[in-house]
Amino acid sequence: MNRQILLLTFLALLTIGAGPKTHQYVGESVSRSYSCGAIFPDWGTVSGYGELSVVAHSEAFREAYGSPDAFIRGVAVHAATDILWDSGFKAEAMAQDEASELDVEMAVDIFLIIEHGARRSFDSSTCQVDKAVRTYGALGHDVTGQQINDGLAVLQRIMLLERIGAWFVYPDFVSRLPWTHANYYSAIRSIINEVG
Repeated sequence: MNRQILLLTFLALLTIGAGPKTHQYVGESVSRSYSCGAIFPDWGTVSGYGELSVVAHSEAFREAYGSPDAFIRGVAVHAATDILWDSGFKAEAMAQDEASELDVEMAVDIFLIIEHGARRSFDSSTCQVDKAVRTYGALGHDVTGQQINDGLAVLQRIMLLERIGAWFVYPDFVSRLPWTHANYYSAIRSIINEVG
């Protein structure tokens, strides 16, 4: 295994926003074909290209991408989820449980894995990497398919680590974040209803 990607995986666990499992769950609840697009915008955040993740979250990226397909619709679901999640549930959960942003995001991913069987990873081969590279280029950003694929590999490893560690950290998250635990699923359902 490439040591650099492994190191980035562990560092990414410390910096990720809305958890990848949460994004995948919301995207697939709208349409299973949205899975990779619903994960995609965070590829740069976890691999040292945060500015390119900001671009992938933007309306300009979705417009420059061209005709809407399942991938870009998943990207749109991701962006909408971030807006709704960050301005609503996450802020309230952090206040109610006096928890960090990282704790809330990781806890919700773990709750989804344990309580809702969200154990599958996304299929990165369904990401439209070549088209994303061209879209970035059209917006004046240089990026390679390899950079994007490396970022997607980091996201897959994060999700694997979450699945492996879920049972170990679940009891701690339930006891330390009782408000988050009691309310996360209704918040997710509300987001799914709004973006779907």
